[in-house]
Amino acid sequence: MTSKDQHPEDLGEFLVETKLQRSNKIKDNMKDGVDYGKLPNIKSDFLWVGGAAKLADEFGYTACLRDNGLNESSFDGLISVSVTLDILDADHNIVGSGIGTWDNQENLGNMKGARARGYAMAWKRAFVLGIRYACNSFGIFSQDEDIVKMNQEEQVNNQQVNNQPIAMSQQGPSYDSNKPFSPAEVNEVGVWVVSVGKHAGKELEDVVKKEAGWTNWVLSNENLVPEIKLAIESFI
Repeated sequence: MTSKDQHPEDLGEFLVETKLQRSNKIKDNMKDGVDYGKLPNIKSDFLWVGGAAKLADEFGYTACLRDNGLNESSFDGLISVSVTLDILDADHNIVGSGIGTWDNQENLGNMKGARARGYAMAWKRAFVLGIRYACNSFGIFSQDEDIVKMNQEEQVNNQQVNNQPIAMSQQGPSYDSNKPFSPAEVNEVGVWVVSVGKHAGKELEDVVKKEAGWTNWVLSNENLVPEIKLAIESFI
């Protein structure tokens, strides 16, 4: 079949397959325990920043902080940080993006509330997530959001067993009640993606259909941006 006879969808599938094959070859040259590793209850290998850097080098990708991509919010003693990075190819085209988050309730080593280190952690998470998706290696590697989801499901199951209500703070970060609530955005290819919290970087439709608790929490916010509300309701 010549290129002019190829359907765009066929071409897209070919490109995705090629990236996956290339990522697998790069993984063969990575070091287990240095670039990636195993974590309890996680089936695929967990990608670390060293492995993400090797993927970026091989694909010729760089990360750039998005305009207004560094945000910090504070509510009732909780400090939440988010970093949004765009992944650029050699021609400076955006080929992906990643969002990393951290809050001061999370321990970093044996230190709690280490704000400066929290910024670094959010940046690393954004970089790894962005590279992972830009290289289509999400089918090969796991990342932080998988750990968060696993912990979230365990908490929900424990609370359901004990007939306890799910705390609002466990469903997502706190937000200024006086500002518009915008937890999702349209990406460069016109797809709605979650832009904050534990589901950042995931397609909004998938989260809405799989995470009823998160969906109800978002819809309960009185300041939810109308366009996002309509998008969520269209996926229910």
